[in-house]
Amino acid sequence: MAEYITAKQVIEILKIDRTTLYRMLKEDRLKGVKIGSQWRFSLEEITALIEGKTIEQIPQTEPPKEILPINCIQPIQEVFSDIMDVAALTTDNEGNPITEISNECSFCHMILSSEKGKKACLNSWKKLKFSNKGRPVFNTCHAGLKYSGANINVDGVEAAKLITGQYYVSKPKDDQDIKIKSLATKYDLDFTELLKASKKINIIDDKMQSVMGKWLLKIAGSFEHMAEERKELLKKLKNIADISNF
Repeated sequence: MAEYITAKQVIEILKIDRTTLYRMLKEDRLKGVKIGSQWRFSLEEITALIEGKTIEQIPQTEPPKEILPINCIQPIQEVFSDIMDVAALTTDNEGNPITEISNECSFCHMILSSEKGKKACLNSWKKLKFSNKGRPVFNTCHAGLKYSGANINVDGVEAAKLITGQYYVSKPKDDQDIKIKSLATKYDLDFTELLKASKKINIIDDKMQSVMGKWLLKIAGSFEHMAEERKELLKKLKNIADISNF
């Protein structure tokens, strides 16, 4: 989590007066957040300034929930999920969900109902790696299912992930029942019910994989465009608020 310091601390660290501090804010040579009537500043950014970096060289990382309009991306995600008949989810770059899961399969619903299972899913989402080039790259989760997706980049930096998953790309091997039993034991779930749910997991063929890969890139690109526009709007609103407070 980012650490923030007061205006007084910034003045002491940079050895400047309050007038200079406000001028730096006004000239956009320093970024700050106003909480009530008090300014707060990122210690990371102040440290970077001391090291000789300009504001432009310091990465500005807004939380994805701030720059991605959830009320817009959730329904798009759901339509895509229904058409492809796969589960879909948008997370931040650490795998933490931003949206609700769309078209969740009963097998994964059971896994996620367990605290241990949910923790394992979050860890799997965190480790997912994608390539925004051509055919989708498939990752295997802790439960043996496949996941693919596309990165959502803002200012050239990965801000979020559009994920599809909860399916197979080929018929499970004969020892699948043994693996399901192991999962049921590990996550304190009913083996019979979990096995029954596993039989309903979709298998995505090569043609569908290709179609899905193309749409993943298109939708991720749309989300990027939304994020860029929203980020610019938030910046303008912040500038207006800063000017009105001087």
